[in-house]
Amino acid sequence: MKYRHYSPHQEVYALLPEELMKTLHSLTPDEKATGAVIARDQVLSQCEGFAKTFSLGENVKTATHGLFAGLRAFDDDDQVQILYVEQLPDQAENRAYRNRLSKAASNKEGLPPRS
Repeated sequence: MKYRHYSPHQEVYALLPEELMKTLHSLTPDEKATGAVIARDQVLSQCEGFAKTFSLGENVKTATHGLFAGLRAFDDDDQVQILYVEQLPDQAENRAYRNRLSKAASNKEGLPPRS
């Protein structure tokens, strides 16, 4: 049997910091209520209106180490329908993080559809 990689039941969107912030600032209060943000501290410090967040720490090492804990943190929360996760730039030192996130997100990178 082939190993299956963990993937949350919620929609997961992996967005680079600039795109993530632009998306988060454009959300309505209702959309914010059904979403959670998983990002490094410097990004989370700019997220207003989100009660549900998970810190990946301050650097690539802590982010890589804590990514699955962040994704699993909202497993039992039925109110959270979308996870907005900070994607890191395509650089050698970010490869492990990007690989784990792309598998968990089922390669759903980019902006979520707006209603």
